[in-house]
Parts: sequence; structure tokens; C-alpha cells
Amino acid sequence: MNFNQLALTEIEQNIRQQPTEEELLQRIISAARSGQIAFYPCSRCTNELLRLLRQRSPQTLARIAGVFDNSPDAFAEAGVSVFQISELPRFQSSLAAVVVAANVFYAGESERLTALIGSGIPVINISGIDLELAKADRSELITNINQVFGLLADEKSRAVYLLAWLARVLNDENLTELFADDAEREVSSVNGAVLYKNYRLDHLPTEIVRELAADVYSFKSVTARSGDTVLDVGAFKGDTAVYFADLAGVSGKVYSFEPVRTNYQDLLQNICQNGLEEIVVPVNKGCGQASGSRKISTAPHGSPWAFFSAGQGGEDIDVVTIDEYVAAERLERVDFIKLDVEGVEHDVIMGAGQTIAGFRPKMAVSLYHNLLDLTSLPLLINSLAPYKLYVRCKMAGPWSIFLYCEPE
Repeated sequence: MNFNQLALTEIEQNIRQQPTEEELLQRIISAARSGQIAFYPCSRCTNELLRLLRQRSPQTLARIAGVFDNSPDAFAEAGVSVFQISELPRFQSSLAAVVVAANVFYAGESERLTALIGSGIPVINISGIDLELAKADRSELITNINQVFGLLADEKSRAVYLLAWLARVLNDENLTELFADDAEREVSSVNGAVLYKNYRLDHLPTEIVRELAADVYSFKSVTARSGDTVLDVGAFKGDTAVYFADLAGVSGKVYSFEPVRTNYQDLLQNICQNGLEEIVVPVNKGCGQASGSRKISTAPHGSPWAFFSAGQGGEDIDVVTIDEYVAAERLERVDFIKLDVEGVEHDVIMGAGQTIAGFRPKMAVSLYHNLLDLTSLPLLINSLAPYKLYVRCKMAGPWSIFLYCEPE
């Protein structure tokens, strides 16, 4: 039995053994009978657990001391207080348990929690992966994993794909260290600004600088080239606008979509200060499956984790489908699409079906925001047009797993 067979067997066994949603909630409900419960950090996973508890066990929700986080921008479900993590020790005497609810890997959060309050309070580890698997049709998921595995174009893609799944079903972040790239890139910081090649970029958080340094949006022949028309979907503060403008050059065009107002203003600044107005077309819209207005949740200064939310969204944004935008602008070509849109990649692709089928652009699509994107996105793209599909991860941790699509 080779590695691929062993890995597929291990992935299947772990998926079938995952707890149900009710079993996950019962861990919290049972602990709450003997005291208060704290949540750390204030993640999407935390907010989903709070929402489920509100539906299934309101009495447990009343036993929650609060949600604790490092960020001043953290927010939780209505009625649940949010505190800085440094305040947790003063609640310690009344706590029956702390729920470490990480979006992906929880070992790091558990270690930081123990360093702060010791090991005397029980810790309940629940990840966003656990929640996604609890809701999935497990037999269908296993079938889909095998199907995507068979579609991948090279052996390294298959190995990376299996390692990504293993890291998640085992909740073992150490496996992702195999993806770390120690090569030095043309990125540095001076007085708070990021210098990339001969460009200056302001207002970029550390994790975005890491992605820029790791060159996550290109792979072999799946890269933007001189003269290309690029759709930069999820432009944030302009790092990818500058990245693609550099590749496409003066004979190319980059359409950069960013719906959040604060991010968009920074996007404009970074375009202008680098003299890229003739190459980059900034678009203050999000992309989706249908055009219209949506509510989005983000930090006041803008953040890379903005997400659509009818209940928690504090900003109204405009959304357009790629197909409608391409038709309205009468674009005669689309050579490259980059998608990194905080978990709505599936919707964006659904709204770009005609563009993908008609132009067959090269694509770099993020696979790391939702666990099931690892199966649903490759299968969806494969249904739209003939592509060679590659998977690579250029950074350790839960981020930067990308699907690179080369038209056949």
C-alpha cells in the first residue's frame, strides 16, 4: 500500500468517526450545568456555536461568561459580551470550561490559553472543520474527495491535496509545515510601508504581506502575462492589484473588485501612488452568484476576513456577477481570474459560468476558507470547462491552499 492509499484510508476513517453536531453541542451544554462557559477566540466557529446554542439550548447561552479575543474589533452574537483575552483570569473562579473554537487548527489557541490561566480549567476543543464535517453527507464527501484526487494533473498536486485533508481531519497544524517556503522574495517593510519590487504598498496587515512574499497567485503556466486582461476578485487594499499590474504591464488591464469602503479607499491610494491608473480599473463592488445589494461584516478599518452576513453585517455593498460585469463592460477577453473572497468562491464561480466557459481563462482559486471547498470548487470548475487542475500550498498554516486551473 503506497502513501496515497494510506492517506485516503486514514482520511475516510476520520471523516466517518467525526462527532455529530448534536454531540459537539452536548459537550458545551453538559459543562454549563456546573458553571459558566467562556469562548476563545472570537472566531467564525465561535459565532456559529453561539448561534446553534441560541436555537438548541437558550439556557446554556445564559451561562456564557463571554467571548475572549486579542482583537479590539472582535464581535459576537447579540447579547454575548466580548472581552480582551487579558481579562479572562478574573472570570476563572466561576468557569466550568473554556471552549477553544478555532476556525481551523486549535492547538495554538489551546497552548496560549494554558499559558494564561494554567491547566486547571477543562478545555473543550471544537474547530470549524468539526462543524463542517458534522453537517456533511460523509459518504458523498468521501466519494467527492476520491473524484477530485483523480482529476488532479500531477503527483505533487495529489500529495498536497491529501496532506491538506490529513492536516484538517487530524487537526494537526504541524503537517502544514511541509508547505513552508523559506525562499527570500522581493518584499520588505520600511516605516510601516511594504516595498514590493519597485512598488510601495500601505495599510497591509502581516498575513497579506506573507501571501505577497509567497507568490500564491501564480504557478508555472498558470500566471498572468504581459497584455493579459485580469479579473482580480477580492482586491482588499491593493496588494494583488499591484501584483497583477506588474505582470500584465502597460499593454494589459486589471479589474480589481473590492466591496468594502475602507479597503477600497486604500486600494485607490495604492494604485495612484504607484502610477498604475492606466492599468488597474478599481471596482467598488463584490462578486457573487446574483447581482444586488448585500450586507457585509468587517472591521472599521477594513480587514481581510470580511464576510457576507445579513445578521451581523454593518455595511451595505453592491454585488455583481462576473458574467454581467464582463457583458456590461464589453470585455473582449478574460485571460486570468484570481478568486480569494473569504468563502464565497463557489457563488462567484456560479456567477461566472459563461465567462469561464467562453474565455477559458487561467485561474487561481483559494481553497482554504471552507473545508468543503476542497471538493466543491474543483468539481464545479471541471463541470464548466476542460482544465488541468493543480493544487499547491506555498505557506505553512491553514492558508494559501490554491487551485490553479490551466485551460486544456
